[in-house]
Amino acid sequence: MGHTRFEEQRIRETWLAEGDHLVGAGLSLNGEGSLSWEHLRIAPIDGKLTYVASPSGQERTLFPMTSASDTEVVFENPGHDFPQRIRYTRAAPGLAVRVESRDGEDWKGFGLSYEPCGQEVRLEELPDPRPPQAPGAPVCSADDPRLRSALRDYAKADQKERKKRDYEGMAERDAVRLVAVAELVAVGAICGVDDAYNAGVVLQHSSESAEHRLAWGLFSWACAEGREDACSWATLAWDRHLVSAGHPQWYGTQFQGQLDPDTGEHLGMCLVALDGRATDQERTAMGRGTLVEVMSSTYRRNDREPPSEPTYEQLMEDGLVCEPKPW
Repeated sequence: MGHTRFEEQRIRETWLAEGDHLVGAGLSLNGEGSLSWEHLRIAPIDGKLTYVASPSGQERTLFPMTSASDTEVVFENPGHDFPQRIRYTRAAPGLAVRVESRDGEDWKGFGLSYEPCGQEVRLEELPDPRPPQAPGAPVCSADDPRLRSALRDYAKADQKERKKRDYEGMAERDAVRLVAVAELVAVGAICGVDDAYNAGVVLQHSSESAEHRLAWGLFSWACAEGREDACSWATLAWDRHLVSAGHPQWYGTQFQGQLDPDTGEHLGMCLVALDGRATDQERTAMGRGTLVEVMSSTYRRNDREPPSEPTYEQLMEDGLVCEPKPW
């Protein structure tokens, strides 16, 4: 994540990397408070690393990489009007960027100098696995209807894909949404309970424990402000925060598939280990079932009839409890 100032603008870019794919988002705030944004991606296309830019929802433009070294990478598209060349250069402690088009024999454009700005959206880690009290209201410094609409659209697309089980390419689309929503949170675009809810829906699909915890904070605040459906989402985000860091879950919302190590055959779903200090009162207060209901659901997920009085010990003996695995 980095930021710069250019002609009274504050410009930020955030990138996530996985293998040879990078997904990013750019956000610009001018002196009058108007915002613009851009989805960015660097990935192999037709065998060549390519910079893909989609400014403010417009059609994407491709800039294939033309050169790279330990200190600089250059992307070019001579057929585009502006820019035709984007050049990132390592410049401690951050990056220098030139955005240019050819003018005769010369290249003309502008330069940006990005400085690292850290993980501004991450919340303070707590040693106790018990969820703390709901945090205060998010900072609202960019109350823009367009950004609210973008948050709503990201959340709707997220849930629509999962409802339809449209999994092909979902990881890449998730990464785009995660970067964009994290930027919107960071610039203060969460200005109501619906914004918090929509941002949380996207963020809780991250693979990062800190973003699960951020989603929990947004859901918890929305829940405390009266949006009841945010309460159960808060439990899911908190459990993911714990499990993704390798800790037992609190409420009992997380399950993991079990595979035969030799054949890869799917053997069913196990309940990720629970922290024994959690109480039914805490579960039901947040719209979740009791421990007995969680255990009975685990049996049914595996097409097994639950005992009349299920116990956690019996669930473990039946091989339906598994240790949390860090994500």
